[in-house]
Amino acid sequence: MRRRDSIALAMAGVCVLAACATASGDGGRPEFDDDGGAGASSSSGGPDTPTDDGGAGGDPGVTPDASTDAPIDVAPGGNPVGFPCAKADDCMSGECRPVLAGGTSSVCVAPCAAQADCADNFFCDPTTPGATAGFCVPRSPAHCKTCNNDDECGSLSERCGVADGDVVKACHVDCTIAGQAACPPDYACVDTTLDGTGAKVCRPSGGLSCLDALGGFCDRVATPQACARSNAAGSCVGQRTCLAASTRYDACGAQAPVCKATCSSTDPAGCTTSYCAEATAGPANCGTCGTVCPGYLQPNANVGCNQPVCTFSCQGEKYNVDNDKSDGCEVSDPYVGNHDTNNATNLGDHGCSDSDILTMPSTASLPARLPSDSEVHANPSIVGFDSATGSAADYYKVRGTGSILCVNNIDYTLTMTGSAYPSCYHLHIATDKDSYDCDTNASGTCRINPSGSSKYSDNSTITFIVSKRDVAGCKAAQRDNPSYRVSGHF
Repeated sequence: MRRRDSIALAMAGVCVLAACATASGDGGRPEFDDDGGAGASSSSGGPDTPTDDGGAGGDPGVTPDASTDAPIDVAPGGNPVGFPCAKADDCMSGECRPVLAGGTSSVCVAPCAAQADCADNFFCDPTTPGATAGFCVPRSPAHCKTCNNDDECGSLSERCGVADGDVVKACHVDCTIAGQAACPPDYACVDTTLDGTGAKVCRPSGGLSCLDALGGFCDRVATPQACARSNAAGSCVGQRTCLAASTRYDACGAQAPVCKATCSSTDPAGCTTSYCAEATAGPANCGTCGTVCPGYLQPNANVGCNQPVCTFSCQGEKYNVDNDKSDGCEVSDPYVGNHDTNNATNLGDHGCSDSDILTMPSTASLPARLPSDSEVHANPSIVGFDSATGSAADYYKVRGTGSILCVNNIDYTLTMTGSAYPSCYHLHIATDKDSYDCDTNASGTCRINPSGSSKYSDNSTITFIVSKRDVAGCKAAQRDNPSYRVSGHF
């Protein structure tokens, strides 16, 4: 038999490895009598430890983290409850279990059927959720620990799930047998649900969520616990750290995710967040950052974003003839505002001589055009715009003076130049006596020359309208930008 002082030294070594003591007391470990035997703590009701002449004596001392990788010393007769072990034979109880979530070694445990069977700072943990028998185990480090499955919470009745009223999965310690003794002082043993299933577990008091409450005990396992906060803006990771003063894990240190206000904003460390709605609500970043709406910053175009769709329209009498929004509305109607009777271009008086040719427009250096596209026209809108053809007809008015010497007839020709659809145009002439029409042919020309005389009265107004025809093959989709000239005489 080895000497008593050698055995005492060995037992003290075991205690150093076992995390026997806690900041709040003696850790509930068995106490040793003067003869070196292990007796139950006066308030524990726990199992007695056999003694003999070779029993370990002395104070086991203050314990570090039980997850140490140092070799495990075993006292004669086995280690008491709460001491580290590698196999069942290392324990007086014959039970060695990996009950400490996050620890790397097992500890000795003892069977129990009531909390009175366990020492202070130990609790009777059911073998499975809701069971009536269990093991005396050290206080749990897993309270409210972020988890994905039960195995991350402990090896007995601990469960991973979302508790009623909470928002994230976390570890919950079963308090069916131990009651409040299973819980930290700022938790309560309550009946609740985990993932919709009934459970009796420790929950933070005061309506705190698991992420915002202090966690489990870190007197035996002090490794930081990963945690995360998530919301519609994204997620941020952080950790719970061991608070030395209380030997409790702190609340989750992850910050609440906040969306990025602009596309130039970056995520804070540990966070992956989305962009705020307003960050991707403009034409420079429409729907997603970097999506620039076609035509943005181009002249003559109205470009916006109706998330996640870009909007595009042409300003007033500017036309997107080339169907390329990237260059905006590149064509301008050279004569604006003359698209209804009230705003017809006034060409003044005109006589009836056949040699007195009237040409519309009258400025040869700036030919008239009749552009068309399939865009909306706004800011400003176009009075007289026809969305079916994507164009606005041009109106002209002339006062035909006539005379007693005139026959007051009409002879005018419309000529379209540079049209991709030359047969899509129309000339209408209205007098105080009648109206006359012609459609351009494949060459882009048509002529109004009704037979007879007296087609208008002396000193009456005669209206000319040049327009795009609303027929198949001549719609807004047939974008065009022809020039034209109306020429003839009265």
